[in-house]
Amino acid sequence: MRLIPSRRRERRVVECKGDRGLHILFSIPVHENNGMVRLTIANVRQHVRECTVVLHVSEGFGDFDASIGELPGVLINPVRTPTVHGHSQMGIHLTNHAHAAACGVAYDFFCSMHTSEMFVRHGVEELIAKHEYAAWFTRQTQPRGVAWHPMMHALRFGLLKGLLPDDGWYLGHIIEGMWFSRRIMDTMYALLSRAPTMLSSQVGWTLEEILLPTLANLIGGDGRGGEPFNAFFDKDLEMADVDAIVAGKPYASWQLNQWNGTGTPVLSDGSTKFTIKRLRRDINDPVRQHIINLTGLDLGAVLGGQRG
Repeated sequence: MRLIPSRRRERRVVECKGDRGLHILFSIPVHENNGMVRLTIANVRQHVRECTVVLHVSEGFGDFDASIGELPGVLINPVRTPTVHGHSQMGIHLTNHAHAAACGVAYDFFCSMHTSEMFVRHGVEELIAKHEYAAWFTRQTQPRGVAWHPMMHALRFGLLKGLLPDDGWYLGHIIEGMWFSRRIMDTMYALLSRAPTMLSSQVGWTLEEILLPTLANLIGGDGRGGEPFNAFFDKDLEMADVDAIVAGKPYASWQLNQWNGTGTPVLSDGSTKFTIKRLRRDINDPVRQHIINLTGLDLGAVLGGQRG
């Protein structure tokens, strides 16, 4: 199989025929707080008309409420591995994809989501449909020579050696707001599931922050990715941050500049952002309550069937 696209290859977009819209699969790792899990699912389904949510439940989430799996459009991955901050979540997303495929979910695009993230605007499907994948950097804009551990590990271990033309094809960044077409996910799964390490949660660094953008760019067309839909705040969120994204206005973004080590915010375009992270995993958090009020989510109905 030829994975490196020809320069002549045309841009691929998904066109849905008839009344069917894009069907998006949301892959969500969960490790605590059943109420927060229910809220995240409700928020996704409120903002994306045709979607399936597949949960990976951490091995350490002992009081997980299995009745969540009875909610419409929700699947529970039978594979349970421990989730540890800063460790690889590649296996979580690969096995979530595999479980959805085994259950016959005919999805068009795959997105990761987290319980510290919420939708604040509708319309993400129109953004996603324009590109096979999204990435925060291209090969031309990717920072090089920066002491960022995942990239350092990828270079040290020769990750994907023999598949990439050279080290300049490595991309690395957060995966929030990224999406991948079903074709890309099927290709990545066929390639990576052969190696047990790729499915392990014991890898002590974030493999997915290298593998997902690098392979998406390789398979989906070099530099042809869209703009990720997440507004990532690596600081305490304020209501004004939420309001800027809801209005599609410029907002002060910290994450990408902190990645580069400058520690100062960059004014970013809010018109392509539809979710916000990081929110505190506390339903009573004022910023989370502000989003609930703005989106009109019925919190009582969401939590009404909670068992734990």
